[in-house]
Amino acid sequence: MYASGYVKGMYYIGDSCKEVFSSEQVKLNEKKLVSTSYDNNTIRLFINGLFESSLSQTGAIVKPGSSTYLAIGANPIGSTVNM
Repeated sequence: MYASGYVKGMYYIGDSCKEVFSSEQVKLNEKKLVSTSYDNNTIRLFINGLFESSLSQTGAIVKPGSSTYLAIGANPIGSTVNM
C-alpha cells in the first residue's frame, strides 16, 4: 500500500517505472487481495478479484537493477524509486 492509503502496482517497462493506483484508499489493517497483470498493452490492478484501474503501456518488462525480478511490499534492491 502506498503511504497515502492507495494501492499501487509497479512495472519496469522500457527505461522507467510505470505505476497504476487504486481509485480509493484502503483502510489500515483491512485485509485485501491485490494483484496486477500486464499483457504488453495494459497494466491492470485488481483488488479482491475485481478490476480497479488500468494504465495503457507497451514495451518489455525489464529488471530494475541488481538481480531483483520481483518485489512485493518494498522497493526492489538497487531501485531508486520511492514507494
